[in-house]
Amino acid sequence: MYLTEDGYEQFKYCECSKFRDTINKLKLSGLNSSLKEKTFENFKTKATWQEIALQKAKNFVKETDKKWFYFGGQSGCGKTHLC
Repeated sequence: MYLTEDGYEQFKYCECSKFRDTINKLKLSGLNSSLKEKTFENFKTKATWQEIALQKAKNFVKETDKKWFYFGGQSGCGKTHLC
């Protein structure tokens, strides 16, 4: 809470609230443990398309101006691991 110029108290989210909300959503989704286990370093690439997908995921993380990342494919292709 902080006091405005006209004397009113106003609620303001702290800088860490977005991070805290994200952590809570991960816990509720059941993916919290997967986040620790599934890393870029232990993603196994057996085919060229997997190497490309891994590189695109790494590039997305580095580029802060991107708004979203879509990775679609069949079951077991590594979507959850990379995302």
